[in-house]
Amino acid sequence: MAEEIAMLLADFELTCAGEPAWAIRETVVAFVRGRVGNGFTPNAAEFGRELRSLTDPIRGKLGYARKRRKEAEEFERDEAIARQPILPETRAKIEAMLAAAQAKTDAAIARPKTMTIDLHGPSPAARVAAETAARKAARAQTEIGEGRLPAAAKDGIRSGDPND
Repeated sequence: MAEEIAMLLADFELTCAGEPAWAIRETVVAFVRGRVGNGFTPNAAEFGRELRSLTDPIRGKLGYARKRRKEAEEFERDEAIARQPILPETRAKIEAMLAAAQAKTDAAIARPKTMTIDLHGPSPAARVAAETAARKAARAQTEIGEGRLPAAAKDGIRSGDPND
């Protein structure tokens, strides 16, 4: 029996580890007064769920506040760096880089536009499209040579039938 009580106390001690005293006190009062639980003595898991329902929202707010404070500190640090004067050597390097970029831009604008020739030939899709068009043209020429109208031309001719 004493061993079971020791294990139960150890479970509750683990559950309450790192939690503020006010939250533990409020959780105990809530169970004693019957506001939570099923009317029986809670086990460590039930007690821990209720305890964390009190502390987790506060921890979330504290985490958010810490994150915002860290962001504000980083912003202030960046602002302090931005307010520092630029050293003459750094200014000279920046101006040299800007001049080089401007020279490249001016050269690109002044360069005449030329058409590039594809030395590798058309793409496979373009080759298939060209071959298909050539076959259709050859078929149309054959049909015209035989005195027949190509199939595409027949669609535009109406017969003498008024119901057509």
